Amino acid sequence: MWPDSPSPPASVTAAGDAPPLRVVMADDHLILQGGIIAMLGQEPDLVCAGLAQNGDDALALVRRVRPDVLVVDLSMPGLPVLDLLKILQKTMPALRIVVLTMHATPFAMSEVFRAGAHAFMAKDDPFSVLVSFIRRVARGESGLHSKALGEVICAPKITVREREVLDGLARGLSGKEIGEHLGISRKTMEMYRTRLMKKFNVDKATELVRVAFESGVTRVAPAQHASPPVITSRRTGRASS
Repeated sequence: MWPDSPSPPASVTAAGDAPPLRVVMADDHLILQGGIIAMLGQEPDLVCAGLAQNGDDALALVRRVRPDVLVVDLSMPGLPVLDLLKILQKTMPALRIVVLTMHATPFAMSEVFRAGAHAFMAKDDPFSVLVSFIRRVARGESGLHSKALGEVICAPKITVREREVLDGLARGLSGKEIGEHLGISRKTMEMYRTRLMKKFNVDKATELVRVAFESGVTRVAPAQHASPPVITSRRTGRASS
């Protein structure tokens, strides 16, 4: 994300009639975070109120500094960002939120707005788009950039069963374990995995899990090897642990 052309500040702030908008930036990619903060510093009507690199720190920081706008990466570690948005929507309804993502998908878009975001954009959009969205959401508007919208429309849709398989892969389960938990054969599970890799245009299961997590399709982080949930087998009708 780099500036393509100067983005003039709103006339009301240029006239000095309102204080600068206080923005908190939450992203675990330090280079991108630093670049955005440096460019925000060039906008006279915007000021950085703090930085965070994971969901837990972002929540604590926002509660402490009470910014006007939160700019947050969808796939940070720690507290899941969708949970962060839901908490902030309930406890700080006046806060305006712009979500950045590397992979715009229908699922990610719907979940982000349902959780309380006000704008959704791709990380490789021009910097002027982010500046515009910060100002727009602060005015009570919402936004979805045309580039992100195009990616959302073209992104693959997945079934409930495919999402179950994806969650199992993200938890680090083997094909046999996923099949047993879902009550399907290993061959059928591998068919779902192959179909998912084609839909997401990746060659490896590890890449599939990473892209799916970053796009919000699965909320199970690749490094998070939690115990699998109890799933009722369709073959036996019994719950498997």
